[in-house]
Amino acid sequence: MWLQCVLVAVWESPDYLRLFKESEVMDLILTPEEEKFRDEVRAFVAENITEDIRKKTMTGFRLDKEDHESWQKKLYEKGWMAPGWPVEYGGTGWSPMQKHIFEEECAAGGAPPVIAFGVTMVAPVIMAFGSDKQKNIICHAF
Repeated sequence: MWLQCVLVAVWESPDYLRLFKESEVMDLILTPEEEKFRDEVRAFVAENITEDIRKKTMTGFRLDKEDHESWQKKLYEKGWMAPGWPVEYGGTGWSPMQKHIFEEECAAGGAPPVIAFGVTMVAPVIMAFGSDKQKNIICHAF
């Protein structure tokens, strides 16, 4: 319990937020389209992550099943559940830079990571090595 109190106190400290925002990151030169995309992702994360989930994610608290499902449902509704997938399998068809921007903005905004097993581990293997039937059944489910 004492560790939770310390983490919450750190989270609410202006110094913590300043350090997080001023941390060393790669200095990328984005195109105007990529800047617009960054703004879109940033706004989406800000509008769709509850303060409770944001605090848990940023302080390392355990997220429960409902927290993950809530975020993943919003990603699914937006069509962003599988950012690294090609369009033909229900993915976004984003460029590597767009995927990077998405991941960076989700992390900065306190969004929990997508549970990796299906979206980032199983489905890409099926896309590469599965039969057409497997691809249609499994990959289009997302």
